[in-house]
Amino acid sequence: MQRDIDWSTIFAVSFPNPGATDTELSAAIKALTSPLSQEELQSIAHSQINPFPPSDPLYGAYRPFDPAAWVIPNRPFPSDFISFLGWSNGGSFFNQDRHFDPFLSCTELRHYLVGYRFPEYLPGAVPFALDGNSRVYFFDMRRDSESNEYPVLFTSLGDLRYKHSILVGDSFIEVCAGTTDPQAD
Repeated sequence: MQRDIDWSTIFAVSFPNPGATDTELSAAIKALTSPLSQEELQSIAHSQINPFPPSDPLYGAYRPFDPAAWVIPNRPFPSDFISFLGWSNGGSFFNQDRHFDPFLSCTELRHYLVGYRFPEYLPGAVPFALDGNSRVYFFDMRRDSESNEYPVLFTSLGDLRYKHSILVGDSFIEVCAGTTDPQAD
């Protein structure tokens, strides 16, 4: 059920972009829920190199991961999230100490999901915003949801693990309306 939300009243300071069209929204959702393409699989495979020099004892222990085993979440997105993207396709928003800088645009969502290897490190996660300090907000879509709302978690882009992620809220709108820096909670 989609609610009519006046997004301009949710944030204390906002720098919205023009909203996504229905075509852009459909394409973004299709891209977000699609398995990896052959091009993506090849790109990921070619980007993996052993980070240890041959003289390091860990050199022989390095094993690249297999992106073909990744599972991309294929669940309906929160209607409020879709509504937000229709109002502002990306942009920067602030509520006191809570920053969304930037929200990811429709074309950036898949790029962050695959580029930062979310399916490898945070299976079932879908990133949707950064905080301006290399930390990311993401939906935890590991479980079905009757209401299509998912917990929103927050972590550093340099430490993509559930055990180091912070629960920010149980819904997209709750997280958007919050005013505290999740790192400070």
